[in-house]
Amino acid sequence: MNPDDSRDAGRIHPAIYALAALKLILHLSFNSRYGYFIDEFYYMACAEHLDFGYVDHPPMVAWLAWLSRTVFGDSLPALRLLPALAGTALVLLAARIARELGGRAWAQALAGLAVFFSPLLLFSSNVFSMNVFDVLFCSIALLLIVRLARAEDRALGLWTQLGAVFGVALLNKISPLFLGFGLLIGLLATPHRRKLLEPGPWLCGAIALVLFAPHLLWQVLHGWPTLEFMHNASTLKNRPLGFFDFLGTHALEASPIGFLLLLAGLFHFLRQPALRLLGILYLTVLLVMIAGGGKPYYLAIFHPLMFAAGGVEAELRLAGRRFLLPLAAALLALVGVALLPMTVPVLPVEGFIAYQQKVLGGPRPSPERKSVGPLPQHYADMFGFKEMVEQVAQVFHNLPAEEQKRTSIFAGSYGQAGAVSFFGPPLGLPKAISGHNSFYLWGPGPGDEKWGTVIVLGAEPEELEPLFEEVVLAGRFSHPYAMPYRNDYPIVICRRAKQSAGEIWPLTKEFI
Repeated sequence: MNPDDSRDAGRIHPAIYALAALKLILHLSFNSRYGYFIDEFYYMACAEHLDFGYVDHPPMVAWLAWLSRTVFGDSLPALRLLPALAGTALVLLAARIARELGGRAWAQALAGLAVFFSPLLLFSSNVFSMNVFDVLFCSIALLLIVRLARAEDRALGLWTQLGAVFGVALLNKISPLFLGFGLLIGLLATPHRRKLLEPGPWLCGAIALVLFAPHLLWQVLHGWPTLEFMHNASTLKNRPLGFFDFLGTHALEASPIGFLLLLAGLFHFLRQPALRLLGILYLTVLLVMIAGGGKPYYLAIFHPLMFAAGGVEAELRLAGRRFLLPLAAALLALVGVALLPMTVPVLPVEGFIAYQQKVLGGPRPSPERKSVGPLPQHYADMFGFKEMVEQVAQVFHNLPAEEQKRTSIFAGSYGQAGAVSFFGPPLGLPKAISGHNSFYLWGPGPGDEKWGTVIVLGAEPEELEPLFEEVVLAGRFSHPYAMPYRNDYPIVICRRAKQSAGEIWPLTKEFI
């Protein structure tokens, strides 16, 4: 690719399409090597309770899960097709942003390669969750903001489009609120502040609010459970990070070479008055995340934009030294390939453990306040669920046939509850109930009636004895690759509840 080729100035270079196709092939080839991710069970359960909101997320991920299962089925390759397609689109979108910023072939190539090999984007494109769609929607919004920053007229149509994208993005995840706040600060801190005197920004906000209103109404009707969830997660669940730990994790999630490109992109924005608001936008969200105890992966929404700007800056600075641009692309690819097993299961699990030990000296710490086993948490949370449900099924079918008809299965977390609800019915099990997050809102079953027998997962017998007259430890579950907190997992049979289900249920609530 010749960066001086004027034919590349107005379009995405054909090589980028080949790169995107390669990314899609990579995900389709390896995204079913391990197992279902813990959150995927939860989202599939949410898809069976369609609504305008859930305790820990807006509704779109459940709608998409319902659509995916209805159209493609719920096998691993089928469930993970939409994330793979969304991740593939990010390569093209990064190149499109680079083109919008004036980048030609090499700028687009660097942006596309950085997105391709971003460890965080690789993983989020490989499992079904709201995260890759969050990056996709926010990147589209940022592309529109680039166009608005460069527009000389009022660009009311662009503001209208941005409002629609923001509204849809908020139905997927609330992180676009931070993006909107960063945009406001960027406008106020630059000559673009005059745009706030025009109707465009206010129309943008109004459109986003209208689209987001059904979820806001759901929050009001349910007592704002997401605020309670966010407070509990930040204070009790997430591992706090200092300033340098946060930046270090951010750099690793972008890849070391990709992070350098990201910094070049920040420089590219800050040095240009017309585009400075984008640099301020990024820095605002970065500082808010650090100060507010957010997770570094929230900043993945900026990867395509910042990689694109970095690619343009590199193309401008290195155009006279042609060997440096191919060298930068080669470094992105080489480091990316070296780190690839960390986020895409290209290796069998034992091969990965050996690779991890050699490259990193062992598994990385969990982002939550939990110890890790032989695998990092994002891989460990793909193991042990089917085997756990099979052991629960053995306990269930050892009960007398009449007792089975009035037996419930209560799981201590949404992962276990979702796994029982997914793997259990073919094994003759009822859907699980739980007090964890949205499972709590779905209730205990038949109103305030007394429970029959309850098989409880995850609680020790002594914790349950105040609630039931008979408590029997039926077994414990362990798996060599699962997270340590999911090992030695008790399976307890409880009979003759001392209170009604309606009286016990509030005690099970856990929003975290």
